[in-house]
Amino acid sequence: MTWGYRVIETIGTRITHLGPLMAFCAQLASTVNVHFYTLLGIPVSTSHSIVGSIFGVGLVMCARVLDLRILREIVVCWIATPLLCGAFSYVFVILMIALKWI
Repeated sequence: MTWGYRVIETIGTRITHLGPLMAFCAQLASTVNVHFYTLLGIPVSTSHSIVGSIFGVGLVMCARVLDLRILREIVVCWIATPLLCGAFSYVFVILMIALKWI
């Protein structure tokens, strides 16, 4: 129903080719990362964690096997998302005040 399948495809195949052992190592690293931050009480995105883990696994193989264009797009989206959400929420609140709904 949403674009989730495209995200899964990008993470699973487009950043770097993952063999079974590489995928296991990436999942294990992501799990340990999320667990560590949870113990500290710090919220962390599981999606960001797995992308970082896959990037790390790809670096072990060689930087040539990484699709740096895809990684650049992901990082730009990570930076743009909170900024755009903040701007949209600001506009929506201003609109609600102007319409006297708040």
